[in-house]
Amino acid sequence: MIEWIPPAILLGILSLGWAIALIVNSRQWRRMYEQSLKVASGYRNQLVDERQEWYEERKQLLDSIHAQSFNEFKQAEIRLAKVEKGEQPKQTFQLE
Repeated sequence: MIEWIPPAILLGILSLGWAIALIVNSRQWRRMYEQSLKVASGYRNQLVDERQEWYEERKQLLDSIHAQSFNEFKQAEIRLAKVEKGEQPKQTFQLE
């Protein structure tokens, strides 16, 4: 048995042990960090989607408020739906 370990060898063994512990710990931290990034990006995407829905609802409400009448608002919505479908809107003529 070795009764006395030289300090240089003892420091080397301790340093190696600490290095292994740090490597293992850093891998765990890296995994946790990557998981938190995934969660954060999912939450961010959810917020962006909700904000986009809110803007669309707000635009519809403002359009309905600024229309001269409900009939004018509905006609504009119908024209927009037809354009989105690819149908050509009919020309309307007003008699004066």
